[in-house]
Amino acid sequence: YGDVVIWTDFSEGSSLDLGNLARPASSAADVMKLIVDDLQASETAFGDNYGFRNDSQRYFWSKAATMMLKGEVYMWRGKHMGGGNEDYTTAKNALQEVRNQTDKFGLLEDFSEVFSYDNKNNKEIIFAIRNARDEYNMWGDVTYNNNMFPQQNILFGYMDENGNPISSLGDKVKVNGTIRYPVNKDVYTKCFNDNDTRKRSTLQAAYEKKEDGTLSLYGLYPAKFLGTLLDGADTRSPLDDYPVYRYADCLLLLAQAKAFLGEDPVEEINAVRKRAYGEDYFNAHPEVQYPNDNDAALYADNKSVKPDNAGAMEAVLKERMREFMVEGKRWYDLRLAGDEYVLEHTTAEATRLLWP
Repeated sequence: YGDVVIWTDFSEGSSLDLGNLARPASSAADVMKLIVDDLQASETAFGDNYGFRNDSQRYFWSKAATMMLKGEVYMWRGKHMGGGNEDYTTAKNALQEVRNQTDKFGLLEDFSEVFSYDNKNNKEIIFAIRNARDEYNMWGDVTYNNNMFPQQNILFGYMDENGNPISSLGDKVKVNGTIRYPVNKDVYTKCFNDNDTRKRSTLQAAYEKKEDGTLSLYGLYPAKFLGTLLDGADTRSPLDDYPVYRYADCLLLLAQAKAFLGEDPVEEINAVRKRAYGEDYFNAHPEVQYPNDNDAALYADNKSVKPDNAGAMEAVLKERMREFMVEGKRWYDLRLAGDEYVLEHTTAEATRLLWP
């Protein structure tokens, strides 16, 4: 946001001068100082306590969440505010602390289970926004459905990738909306390797059957955050918790800190890839391991992701796109990596990098 107003004094409504509310914007440096001071206060308050109120309440702020945010903040300061390697090292150390809490955090074996309604507060979750029936729910329920999901009666006119009616997939496709934010088909065909389990756990594909019996990809919608089918309902309710930070995020932010420092992020990237492909497939196919994911056919004229040999930062950004699609991180990932990663695929002026 650049320069913004900082106002930390408590005000009572009765004492406000409504004709004199304007405040000067503080510098971005002062804003960053406030953020860093808040981080330090949080880190001090938690001390060495990496626990939660109880393990089923990972929607409360914690020491681990503080250290995740610290990693992001110090990488931002290092890249965009002149902090350089000193700040990258601080970020790396903060993220390494979280990684070391192996008794509390780790990757789930099944990627799709990270987001399952029936598996909330699993060991991969570091901090999440809680959603529940008759409480807060994702994007206000109707808004999420309308923006992200297709109209059910239209969807049921299409096929799955095996040529079966998509309705045969059962409760998981009982969604209903107006899909105001459709997914570009190239994201499905160009972003993922086909054996990456994240492909079908992130996006649901609908196919059109041609007169000759062949299938043609018609459209996509998110397969993450499908919520649950409540008793008596004919469409799903978006009641999944929404992860802000999870263990895969820790690994890939740590990989990014290493990339900034010119270190090798192979361990962190491959830990995430091994889960994505399954250990047996991953071990048997070195071509999907970092730094070998360089398939010429997949990456030719690819505007979403680049091969590993394009550099460590591009490999990190690729892995984060595959891992966190539909989790609201892509814009911030590109901004953190550097303005050049944003401007590469747009004709917009650089001034638009700041809001408003």
